[in-house]
Amino acid sequence: MRGIRRILCNCNFDTLNIGEDDSFMRTVYEEIHRIGIIPVAKLDKPEEDSVLVAEALREGGIPLIEVTFRANGVATAIRKIKQEVSNFTVGAGTVLTIEQAKEAIEAGAEFIVSPGLDPSVVEYCNHRRIPIVPGCATASDCQAAYNMGLQIVKFFPANIAGGLPALRALHTPFQKLQFIPTGGISLDNLEEFRASPFVFACGGTFLVSEELIRSHNWAEITRRSRQAVELVLKGRKHG
Repeated sequence: MRGIRRILCNCNFDTLNIGEDDSFMRTVYEEIHRIGIIPVAKLDKPEEDSVLVAEALREGGIPLIEVTFRANGVATAIRKIKQEVSNFTVGAGTVLTIEQAKEAIEAGAEFIVSPGLDPSVVEYCNHRRIPIVPGCATASDCQAAYNMGLQIVKFFPANIAGGLPALRALHTPFQKLQFIPTGGISLDNLEEFRASPFVFACGGTFLVSEELIRSHNWAEITRRSRQAVELVLKGRKHG
């Protein structure tokens, strides 16, 4: 894909062994890294809120969302966003089982995120040629992911697991892994995380909190999204 190394400027993309025949996976990973943020949304009323949340994010410069299975109706939310919001990437989060992964993928999910590392979910997503980002918080998790051929993992929960110092320590023996820290990421530390060359993107609910969604404060979601985009750009300049 022309220009992919330029776009993924502070990620050593040469170490990511994504075959040329996996153009869909490459495109999704490129989009996640280009945006630099994965907003994680718990949508209790997917019929009412999913499209409005997505439009608020897109207005702020973030055409991407992870809809978490911590609420019911994930498939509904994914379908509505894919059908009604153009040029928008949708993934599913808190995927704990193959059944949830299947439900999300068949609804149109373009990537899967799990809080932990489940070999059966990883194998299923690899078989479907869908990007899978499992959670890893220890050296054992990272080694297992590495031996499964994974190269991008979720560092979760980032704040409790030691933040950037822990990430630096994990990256030392696992040079080929890139991380998506999630849990404790905010507008206050986003720039610092994104400046790290081993951070592929950052995830979290700080742009689309349950309170903002419940109060239908779409303007605040857009405002925070714009601020986050600026912080990601600053982080890349310093990285």
